[in-house]
Amino acid sequence: MSTLAVFLVLAGASAWAASQLHKNSVGPKQLKKNAVTTAKIKNGAVTGSKIRLSSLGTVPSATHAATAGDATTLQGNGPAAFVSGNGEVLSARRDLQIGDEVELLALPGIGTLTATCQTGTTKPLTSFYVNNRSGGPVDQTLEYGEGIDATTVPDGGEVSDGHEGIVAIRMKVATRSTPATIATLDLNAAAEPPVPCSAFVQVVLSRG
Repeated sequence: MSTLAVFLVLAGASAWAASQLHKNSVGPKQLKKNAVTTAKIKNGAVTGSKIRLSSLGTVPSATHAATAGDATTLQGNGPAAFVSGNGEVLSARRDLQIGDEVELLALPGIGTLTATCQTGTTKPLTSFYVNNRSGGPVDQTLEYGEGIDATTVPDGGEVSDGHEGIVAIRMKVATRSTPATIATLDLNAAAEPPVPCSAFVQVVLSRG
């Protein structure tokens, strides 16, 4: 009977101790390996400040996220190659011989851009032509060294400008349709040996 009494007393003391653990009294030594399971972790309990970021790998679907914000990595193009909104950038370069007439670019919604190379007074003459194929009239302005002028070009018509030697012209063309299509053309050419006319252009095209 005395042995049984001692056993019951000890058992009761152990049960009391297990149910009366002091706050912050359980530490790593008291926890068994793998004792804390996913189900035991309270939802939202693990925050970003508790995560060792160096231990995280790259999320498979975000492999290129580190470079996506850098415009210089977008298919090898720099920021200047992109236009915000509903637009695009077009460019072309051609070497022309005397007597050549070539289409440099198709201008969506407007028509085409051609260039010619002819014999000039002292140097080869490079000329650029915008052919209106928009289905209606277009308004055009021209900026060059001597000033600015403007005109209206009917459907099927063309507007042109050119110079001997070095050429640097900015032309803007806008349709009267709704929404409008507007093209800003930077037209350039150099008449230097061994090529009579080296024509190159960059066009910023926007719609609406």
